[in-house]
Amino acid sequence: MSSLIHTLYTISRPHFWMYGLGPYLFGVAHALHNGWVQPGDWWLLVVYGLFFTFPANLLVYGLNDIYDRPTDALNPKKQSYERVLDKDIIPKLVRAILISVTPFLLLGIIFISWQALVVLILGCMALALYSVPPARIKAIPVLDSFWNGVMSLIGFVFIIVLYQGSFPWYGMGAGFIWASALHAYSAVPDITYDTQAGIETIATRLGAKNTLWLVMASMKFATVLGVLAGGWIVGVLGAPYIILTMKTYFDGEHIMKYYKAIPWITTGIGMILFFLILL
Repeated sequence: MSSLIHTLYTISRPHFWMYGLGPYLFGVAHALHNGWVQPGDWWLLVVYGLFFTFPANLLVYGLNDIYDRPTDALNPKKQSYERVLDKDIIPKLVRAILISVTPFLLLGIIFISWQALVVLILGCMALALYSVPPARIKAIPVLDSFWNGVMSLIGFVFIIVLYQGSFPWYGMGAGFIWASALHAYSAVPDITYDTQAGIETIATRLGAKNTLWLVMASMKFATVLGVLAGGWIVGVLGAPYIILTMKTYFDGEHIMKYYKAIPWITTGIGMILFFLILL
């Protein structure tokens, strides 16, 4: 049992949890800043914060691993940094996804507005459609990165709709473009192995150099929108990603070193951004 739990935990990519949890926490900070949160809301915010840790990530990465087994078997990154999914564990993984996600949807029927519940349901569908045929959006070049931007906003939009608040469009635009660009960046190390497996992505379509140019341009645009939303300090926070992409462009042989650094950079910058939004 403990071995299965550890396997499921690994499949959920804990080093990537912040990509979904971060926007949710930004939404909470935005709600606190605007005085929307009441004392009786805290337990609900904590519960749905938990949803954006293990359950949501097991949903997106578990289904990804199921339908990516052909390309994962060719990819050295999966041998060391992540893992290749064992075919025998697939039925247990599917049950674990259902068991971990369903209680949050049922809880929503009782305790949250129908609009917020719809956002949560559509969010789960978006996470599933990324990998599951026939949609399998991750294998549609350009749309794959666009969809990643959509998925990144689920937690934030959930909070805004839950409190029927106003949308900070500049900030959301910055987050959407940043997440889309980060997805394109993450597709670059997999170009060779996706090509061998017959999977098309934005990176296989554009090539490594062109993809990195697009990432740099997108990061700069996201930074501009971030400055409009939160001031010059946001521009400073966007600089490490632009520098990292430039280093990757000129030192492509060590892309995995930079790729592994991104979650740590994102967590640190995300913490700073959380408190900036809160204040």
